[in-house]
Amino acid sequence: MRRVRINVMEGENLLETLRSAGYGIVSICGGRGLCGKCRVVVRSGMSSLTVPSTAENAILTEEELNSGYRLACQARSTKPSVLEIDIPPESLEVRMKLLASGLTPTLSLKPTVRKIFVKVKPPTIRDVESDLSRLEKVLESKGLRRLRIGYETLKALPEILRVDGWKVTVSIFRGREIVGVEAGDRTGECYGFAVDIGTTKISGYLVDLVRGEVAESVSCPNPQIRFGADIISRISYAMNGVE
Repeated sequence: MRRVRINVMEGENLLETLRSAGYGIVSICGGRGLCGKCRVVVRSGMSSLTVPSTAENAILTEEELNSGYRLACQARSTKPSVLEIDIPPESLEVRMKLLASGLTPTLSLKPTVRKIFVKVKPPTIRDVESDLSRLEKVLESKGLRRLRIGYETLKALPEILRVDGWKVTVSIFRGREIVGVEAGDRTGECYGFAVDIGTTKISGYLVDLVRGEVAESVSCPNPQIRFGADIISRISYAMNGVE
């Protein structure tokens, strides 16, 4: 067991206090006293806690109660106090082995952002049309008309056009908006980022939108799991628990 010494404020339960102190205590029922996973052993300071609740009497045996076992979500402090508590290994959250990859089916690529390489006609003394108008003419010749463009992209356009002899790569969002302009041919580099928020884990995927492949992935446990193993328990905790 892991022994800890903690300061408990009046009205706090041990689950809240231990988590605030950085100890990941398992509570798959969201702190409602139903799962019995948040068992701890109070070694000193028991007199400053509430008497065992109905839930504790139902889950813990008489022998466990006599040995100092409490459910952390049910044991609440009646006054500011310092407690010594033993945390059993099974009551501590363990590092999960997370799987972030799986079967990748063959799909037809139709990304919301696509890149187009164009060569814009440079201005002359007799041809003083704006840089944006020049770019729009080239894009119109490729069937892309009336595209919106954001202020930041527009502001950067003159400098980018002149970096590589008026050859640029334009990023188009849903065929309606210019969201980026890069010097040179960058059509082979187009990435998207997908996030999968699951019940037990959160995964992020850097996707190559040109080749249709996952370039990199990362995952971590969903931190909400400490408030319940299922969505209903978490909603209940959010509605009834402390902020």
